[in-house]
Amino acid sequence: MKVIFYETLAANQADMTIELLTQIDADYNTTQDPDPEVKQRWLPIGLKTMYTPSYDAAQTWVSSMGRCKYLTPVYSALEDSGQHDLGVTWYNENLDFYHPVAISTEARVLNLDTDAVKSFMQ
Repeated sequence: MKVIFYETLAANQADMTIELLTQIDADYNTTQDPDPEVKQRWLPIGLKTMYTPSYDAAQTWVSSMGRCKYLTPVYSALEDSGQHDLGVTWYNENLDFYHPVAISTEARVLNLDTDAVKSFMQ
């Protein structure tokens, strides 16, 4: 049920406000929810809305989770909301941690030079 709720929020991203996210977070402690299926959906909503509490949680998340399934929504949210430089910073901080598939996938999401990424992986 939680996943359906957060997918519904994501589908209505245009209607999300800081006030609404603050209330949801206060009621459900969503930013701190340990469930990866919740984080995968909630953190991108927060980043696109520029909901401040989501930033530290998202940075910790991408620094501890190596699956593209969970990384891509966060990096896509940053890229789609004009926060490219922040996405690149987080990506670069985790290059030593990410699997080569994650490195190349997230480089594409962030529109980075894939030749430079390939040379890093060699």
